[in-house]
Amino acid sequence: MDTLATVTVDIQNVKKQMTMVVVDGGGPNLLGRGWLKDFGLLPQLVNQVTAVPSWKLVDVLDRHAEVFKEELGQLKGTTAKIHVNPEAQPRFCKPRRIPFAVKSLVEAELQRLVEEKIIEPVQFAEWAAPIVPVKKPDGSIRICGDYKLTVNRASSVEQYPIPKVEDLFAQLAGGQKFSKLDMSHAYQQIMLDESAKKYVTVNTHKLYLDDILVTGANDEEHLKNLEEVLRRLKTSGLRLKRSKCEFLGEEVIFLGHQISAAGVQPVAEKVQAIQEAPTPQTVSELRAYLGLLNYYHKFLPSLSTVLAPLHSLLKKETKWMWGREQEKAFVKSKELLQSSAILVHYDPTKPLFLACDASPYGVGAVLSHRMEDGTDNREDLYQER
Repeated sequence: MDTLATVTVDIQNVKKQMTMVVVDGGGPNLLGRGWLKDFGLLPQLVNQVTAVPSWKLVDVLDRHAEVFKEELGQLKGTTAKIHVNPEAQPRFCKPRRIPFAVKSLVEAELQRLVEEKIIEPVQFAEWAAPIVPVKKPDGSIRICGDYKLTVNRASSVEQYPIPKVEDLFAQLAGGQKFSKLDMSHAYQQIMLDESAKKYVTVNTHKLYLDDILVTGANDEEHLKNLEEVLRRLKTSGLRLKRSKCEFLGEEVIFLGHQISAAGVQPVAEKVQAIQEAPTPQTVSELRAYLGLLNYYHKFLPSLSTVLAPLHSLLKKETKWMWGREQEKAFVKSKELLQSSAILVHYDPTKPLFLACDASPYGVGAVLSHRMEDGTDNREDLYQER
């Protein structure tokens, strides 16, 4: 038996009292023409239909599901070549001992590489490099070849101009959200030229380049850019590791920096590692600490002045003597990093201001943007020598 009921309906902030008819049966709910008219939901007359892609993240990813297949991709249209001096003498290195703690992991990874036809066993080789097992954050093993002992000495390396981190970050102005795409076994997706295979043999006991950052001024532009990147990857035959990709994040870690719409800042975990670094006891330990600190030098004003007592220990024929000045400089450098500011993204539409200074220990400069309110200068870059 049909039942009539009066209900309050709220659609898109329009609230009305409407009549509902409840009938027996299990069919779908129907929205009557009266409801459509009262709420302005009647479709407009359409003379032409054009297919418009959906700019929802799930739809973009579904259209390019092939890129995320759990298989190894293969870059189409090219192979990797190694240019070796034809007069070079082959070098064959003995295998290194593998620590027992990772031996089973190394053997399992070698087996996986053979099964996926990434490597193949050989009975004889003129060139052979020892392997270097590297433990990845997820606990698995990456097997590398120590080619500095073999083919690197005899090869001519193509000098491709890899962009600086600052050049990459300069393109992020206006980005509101960020997607990071992780290549699945990036370098293993590039086929070696047949002539190069003999040079990269490894001897065993038995891609910032693999991340892609995408952004946009709004979600629609972001997803259009993401769609284009995925299209190119699919066309090239490459694969991404879906579990390690991040999409439409308010912030993302990229090349050792935390990126957001506000700007760039050091990664908290790396800052903590520097904060917990012990007092150097030797020149080598001091160089290692300064190397860690120097990666974030652009965030640290007056760094060369602060570090002058430490740099003095690196001069030739200087006797190692860690005194009060060195300890003070060591502590101060950590304080600078702890209080480091966010550097705004470079924006070519905003005016730039260059401030320079000098001290007995170096010269420095600060490149700043004048913000829209005309009063707030936000540091875009510290640079010292």
